[in-house]
Amino acid sequence: MYRSTLFSSPQTEGWRGTLGRVEVQTEVSQRYSATLCRITLHNPHPRPDHLTLNLLLPADAYVSYLTIETQGRNITTKVQKKRKTRSRAPGNVATNKRPRSGKTSVKETKRFKASIKVAPLDQATFYVTYEQLLERERGRYTYTLHLPPYSGTGTQKVKVRISEKVGIKNLHLLQKPSPPAVREERVKDNEIVLTYQRGGGIRANAGSPTLSNNTNNSNNSREQTANLNSSINRNISSENNTTHGKDMLTLSYDVQRSLDGGEVQVMGRFFVHYLSPEGLPKLPAHTVFALDVSGSMSDHGKLDQLKKAIIAIIRGMPEEDSFEVLVFSTRVKSLGVYQALTEYAEEGVAKIQALQALGGTNINDALMQAVRGANSHNSTHAPARQVVFLTDGKPNIGETRPDHLRRNVREANLHQLPVFSLALGQDADVRLLRQVSADNEGFTKTINEGEESGEELQEFYSEIATPLLTDMDVIYRDDVVDRNSIIRHGPSNFYSGSEVSALGCGWMDEWFSER
Repeated sequence: MYRSTLFSSPQTEGWRGTLGRVEVQTEVSQRYSATLCRITLHNPHPRPDHLTLNLLLPADAYVSYLTIETQGRNITTKVQKKRKTRSRAPGNVATNKRPRSGKTSVKETKRFKASIKVAPLDQATFYVTYEQLLERERGRYTYTLHLPPYSGTGTQKVKVRISEKVGIKNLHLLQKPSPPAVREERVKDNEIVLTYQRGGGIRANAGSPTLSNNTNNSNNSREQTANLNSSINRNISSENNTTHGKDMLTLSYDVQRSLDGGEVQVMGRFFVHYLSPEGLPKLPAHTVFALDVSGSMSDHGKLDQLKKAIIAIIRGMPEEDSFEVLVFSTRVKSLGVYQALTEYAEEGVAKIQALQALGGTNINDALMQAVRGANSHNSTHAPARQVVFLTDGKPNIGETRPDHLRRNVREANLHQLPVFSLALGQDADVRLLRQVSADNEGFTKTINEGEESGEELQEFYSEIATPLLTDMDVIYRDDVVDRNSIIRHGPSNFYSGSEVSALGCGWMDEWFSER
């Protein structure tokens, strides 16, 4: 019985065939990336077989184009989301967790799969384009490219061009493939090109690569079919150069900014307005932490890591801040509301240290009480109010219907305060948490189970620890901009190092462009 060549790295599970030439070209323009991957797979067997591509992509990227070239034919396919299964057999959950060390930031990823059946000893070339909006976090935009594993016989060429309308600053390579070096060329103050090449007799310092359209196709096709799907796996990727990170390229950068932190980019009648003011005083903040202490939190030391992280966050709060800690399992309990002064905060710390994991997961009641607590807190003392909600599971007590649960939270959130959700581990209901946060001016982060989960939680909190503006809104002149066209991206509170963007269109092409 023949079997296709499969790779041993966790990053390449699901690939089928022998990997040949890999060429990647990325254009990052005005915080938006478009990545074209050209990957050739070979069938090494003397019989027809499937070749399967299994790309690892950032979770917020979307595939906009896929063409498969084989035997002189181009097959353009329809990209659609994979149907989700309702249950999995025990012990059959693929985690693909990578070892972590040092201070890192985590990103959720997903898999994109495409497969085609080819003739014996034949090959297929996959052309995949995916796009992604780069969000500003902690003062930087981050782009990550997950390369297929290097087979040792093929070639890899990567070219990343970053171009902005204003100057680029603080470019850093946080993760780079090994062993060849990544070459950097600053073409202009606002344009940088990074190149990377490996295999095929190419030296590390060779010139910038370009994508080639030449292919070597066999005419012996007997049968070909194309099946593809896109599915999300809650994988965790690290910015450190770990064993499984050697096939990753991660870079970060920022741009030069005006004193008001604003930048408007116009194309015809359409515009994007980026706003990231700095130098403003930090606002006093009140944070309601709603923490899962159900029975499953006793697994893998999750509760111990949570305790350490929350205690570190509380002890690091400035004295003008305040907080409330809610813990929930079958029921919801408040550990009290505290000012972040040492003598008061330590009372809350003592209660956190005594927590034990027991019971079910009542997400509805926990969110309702957290949102009500934040809304009722005196905004004079703490203008910036927010909710941080963490769970490792799915609702199984109280209201469990997602649409009813979401409606309950929306109705309770009278002041539309941001709700930030943290999904701890593979069993958390990420879809529900994303919906709840999107409904309530926040965002969701995925946290890996394990020894580093506490550190990841602290890294998350650092993103929302310094609010500068609350209830932020941008008003445009009615005679210039169609207000009904405005779409805003970002939470209602503005935090140091982040960015809020608004997209819309003007009334008249020529008049608007002149402005």
